[in-house]
Amino acid sequence: MKDHTLGTANGHYLYIETSEPQAFQDKAVLLSPILNATEANGCSFRLFYHMFGKHVYRLAVYQRIWSNSRGQLLWQIFGDQGNRWIRKHLSITSRHPFQVG
Repeated sequence: MKDHTLGTANGHYLYIETSEPQAFQDKAVLLSPILNATEANGCSFRLFYHMFGKHVYRLAVYQRIWSNSRGQLLWQIFGDQGNRWIRKHLSITSRHPFQVG
């Protein structure tokens, strides 16, 4: 079996528990390293997500140029999306170095 991280059976994923003892709207924040400006060709950002169950709230992706801000919302989805992995692709451009979070 191959995963989408490495294309081998040795990939990985990140997980946040959404049922008890977690509270509604608890957050987990993942932040990329600083990426180079992409104005000419753009950047392809791909993720797979699994949002299943009645306690799932929201998944959001931001582009952050300044370290003291949340950044610009690029995409978000709310609630139960079924017991399956879903692929999402975003094209990102920036004149400045940035982070994805």
